[in-house]
Amino acid sequence: MFVLKSGFKSKVPNMEAKFIYPLHALPSKGLALLTALTLTVAGCGGGGDSSESTASTASSTPTNQPANANSGFDILANLDALRITTGPFAGAYQVGVGSNWLNWYFANIGLFAFIKDRPNEVRTYMDLYIRNVNPANHTINDIKFGGDLNSPIQCPADSNDSYASTFLSLASEYMRVTGDVEWFRRNLPTLKSIAYANLAVPQKPNGLISVFRQDYTPPTHPTYCASFTPSSIAYTEDNTENYRGLVDFSNALKALGDADSGYYNQLASSVAAGIQGRSNGSTLSVADADNTINPDFYPGTVTQVFPQLYEVPLSADTATTQTGYDNGYAYLNAHAPTWSTQIDPGAGYPWMLLGYVAAKRGDTARAQQQMSLLRANSGKAIINELGFYKRILNAGVSEIS
Repeated sequence: MFVLKSGFKSKVPNMEAKFIYPLHALPSKGLALLTALTLTVAGCGGGGDSSESTASTASSTPTNQPANANSGFDILANLDALRITTGPFAGAYQVGVGSNWLNWYFANIGLFAFIKDRPNEVRTYMDLYIRNVNPANHTINDIKFGGDLNSPIQCPADSNDSYASTFLSLASEYMRVTGDVEWFRRNLPTLKSIAYANLAVPQKPNGLISVFRQDYTPPTHPTYCASFTPSSIAYTEDNTENYRGLVDFSNALKALGDADSGYYNQLASSVAAGIQGRSNGSTLSVADADNTINPDFYPGTVTQVFPQLYEVPLSADTATTQTGYDNGYAYLNAHAPTWSTQIDPGAGYPWMLLGYVAAKRGDTARAQQQMSLLRANSGKAIINELGFYKRILNAGVSEIS
């Protein structure tokens, strides 16, 4: 989910703490606040599905060509400007230039589309992620820098589930694109632990996965960290990411002949069933704690397109699923008709994932409009936005019509 959930909790009732348990047996191996964020980014001023990237082996030589020579927007330079080059988190990525914030979830999403262009950098980042996973419960904390990259401050993560699922998608896509099976096998015990601890253990009887583990007690800081409130709510957006991460991980395991592939695919199927349960037949509620349809741009409106974003089946048959995707996109255009040309007043950035959904649907005009919107507001080109901008390019949409 793209905004800190502490800013959303007031919109749904508090849920009583429940005993959370996995729906399935233990596998055989291993266990935003961005509205006011204004950034200066170089250049002009994710989980996802494997179909958007090429299967060819990535070159180890970085490329520095602008994404489209006609636009003048050098997306790789914008990405490279976010890379941390000094201190204990060198090799990770800030949310935006000058943000002094390492949000692993945003970075996972952003880097997904750049694996072919920056394979070595992505591998270095993933190594750093794994080194910073808490070995006790396999969660990870955000990092803030008080103006000094050598003095990191641990802060609560925005979630446990989405951080894990988007990292699993990134790692699985890295193996698929680069062919670096050795890295994946070497880190497989940790990847399985991340998957089991953050996605299997917190899965509810309704199939959905809670946003936080019950034992997640992150450090806080009165100046640099947002406050943390434990929650067992399961968010629809998160669970589309969870579905995609589990499917991607299952497919990676299957490619290796690993017997646990079926286990994680079963988890994914349960998540999909839980998401289907959030629908009233045409629209989705934003969480299992609230059965009403949220009218706001975020989370209510954008939630409607997340199933198509991550290719979550909304029914056992493809025709009904496609109807659900169509309904979600129609809802977006009806309730936020200017999403591709204006930044919503309640949003901190264009939400380029919407343009990527448009590209997946063949709505090239709106996808290009939103790409232009980001270029015109390059100070908001934070890492997740760059990632979805690149996914639109990878989908074959040119920047200039």
